[in-house]
Amino acid sequence: MAFGEAWAKLGDRLLGAVEKLGGFFAKDRRKVLTQRQVVIGTYREDGIAVDLRAQIVLGERIPPDVEIFLDRVEIGQPYCPDCSSQLEEVFLEHWIPGCSGWRYECRRCETEVAIDGDELRRAAAGAVRREFGSYWSRYQEEIRCLTGGKPRRFKLPG
Repeated sequence: MAFGEAWAKLGDRLLGAVEKLGGFFAKDRRKVLTQRQVVIGTYREDGIAVDLRAQIVLGERIPPDVEIFLDRVEIGQPYCPDCSSQLEEVFLEHWIPGCSGWRYECRRCETEVAIDGDELRRAAAGAVRREFGSYWSRYQEEIRCLTGGKPRRFKLPG
């Protein structure tokens, strides 16, 4: 084997090792979170309660504008604050004009609430606007607990 061929083989081996190491370091080794949302609180109104969930944005340290945060917030399924059972949305037709409409009712404790889904969403958004600081700190605390205080080591599922 000639002297040049030996150096060429050594160079090929070193190049292969460097490529393998580069692939090792370039591979995404972050853990995948088990969920995309965290519960940031509960909105309660007369006879109705809903969980407020916010989509997770990892690595966010500064609070965004309230409207941007509200785009991430979703309300859960309404439930009865007394017995914690799911409320059913029912359309009641009445012979008196203006008395028809959507209502939520609890089958277990027979509570009725005359509010529709859009009104409930607007009321929950108003509560988030009024108490933005407390909802934001709860959001950060939930993400910190979920990631162990190291959000850079995680990525969102899918």
